[in-house]
Amino acid sequence: MNILLIRCLFNYYENIDNHAIVHEVSPPIGVMYIASYLKKHFNNSLNVEILDLTIENLDESVLSRFNPDICGLSGFSTTSSIVLDTARKIKEFDSKIIVVAGGPYISADSEHALLDENIDYGIVGEGEESLALIIEAIRRKELSDIKNVGGVAYRRYDNGNVNVVKNPMKRIGNLDELPFPAYDLIKLDKYAEIPGRPKVKRKEAVLVSSRGCPYKCIYCHNIMGQETRMRSAKNLFDEVCLLYEEYGIKDFTILDDIFNIKHDRALEFYNMIIRSNMKIKIYHQTGFRADISSEELIDAAYEAGVVMLNFALESAVPRIQKLIKKNVNIEKLDRIVRYTCEKNIIVGVFAMAGFPSETYDEALSTIRYLQQLDKLTIVHLFFAKYYQGTEMHRLGVKMGFCIEDLEEQYEHCYAATTTSTSTISSEQFQVLKGIFIKDVLFNKARLMHAEKVLQFHYREAEIDEFYSTIFSKKITNHRKYLNIG
Repeated sequence: MNILLIRCLFNYYENIDNHAIVHEVSPPIGVMYIASYLKKHFNNSLNVEILDLTIENLDESVLSRFNPDICGLSGFSTTSSIVLDTARKIKEFDSKIIVVAGGPYISADSEHALLDENIDYGIVGEGEESLALIIEAIRRKELSDIKNVGGVAYRRYDNGNVNVVKNPMKRIGNLDELPFPAYDLIKLDKYAEIPGRPKVKRKEAVLVSSRGCPYKCIYCHNIMGQETRMRSAKNLFDEVCLLYEEYGIKDFTILDDIFNIKHDRALEFYNMIIRSNMKIKIYHQTGFRADISSEELIDAAYEAGVVMLNFALESAVPRIQKLIKKNVNIEKLDRIVRYTCEKNIIVGVFAMAGFPSETYDEALSTIRYLQQLDKLTIVHLFFAKYYQGTEMHRLGVKMGFCIEDLEEQYEHCYAATTTSTSTISSEQFQVLKGIFIKDVLFNKARLMHAEKVLQFHYREAEIDEFYSTIFSKKITNHRKYLNIG
């Protein structure tokens, strides 16, 4: 059987000239995990291929070359239209191809996705075991068995009505048993030609060291569960060694919900890297919680080669922290962020505005707090998106928000102010954005400090690349653009 796994995202090359939302492209780690799992599970008896729509296109010639029996699609809520369009193209090419869709979009809104009859089955949650069981049923020609697979979503017709049935999610217990992602199935050098998560061009590997998050933030999808399952430090270290030795990769982005959820495990991993004498760079673009960290962990991270550390604040207002159930200890976050800023580490803080019941003054308080952190290299103010399937979406609907307005946000980037809430008007959001840009984003003291940090890690042209990804537009002279001489 031929299995084609497709990552459904915006194409980098088609959008680069149009100031696209997508401006960083990294290896498609989700479908790479599924590919390696399928190869191991079926003892390489399947022909498994990966197509990444961020760097490639899907047309009849591609489908003719792959000649797939099954296509697995993975996409986000923001790229749901690409998932549906891809499914349509596949079925138009050959209606007998079985289309299975997964990823955050399906997990969050399978009821919407499965109404499209170009999608045969959905997978809610993790895809490795569920897709393998689907393939087994298809090989046996027992399609009815698919409806009993954990995590599968499918259509059921009752008296002319269409209902979507979702089986309970299937989660993998011991992540150390998973094979390492299939780097042999991707065009690694192609990704090195595009700025990735380091925000510059690098031959980059993506590491996922855990699944699940114990926190209950109302804006997040609960895809991987609230019990964190962690790979051992040794297993993660072995993957780094393999990629370093066999592929010559020296830049590693760690994508976890919370990498340091277990402090000692994170410390053990860093110490393994230090003792190995491998000269690598590590980027924590997301998933590093400040208020459960320590100065000891930051020191070890720096010595191990951590170049980038981003911390999520969301709001500097205790009432909002409680409302969104993030419950960050802001005092401790402040201490760790400032301590990390004293290192030659690219430090970022993410904040959001537009939570349910949040007032203009509360959002402004967060901006003023960010203004005090004038040694940050990266600082983002996002405008909250109320994604289907989240508690925040349910709360927004309960408060009377227009569902169509909420869903209209999905196609816009996080920096876009596209609507209003019951407590902040769209005009006030524009004012807040203007204050943030003037007093935080283009704060000269912050930018001058950031320049010194960036020069420690990047060449001049790479700093232009860095800011091109930050602002999602081509910048050829960042000093002039930022007015820092």
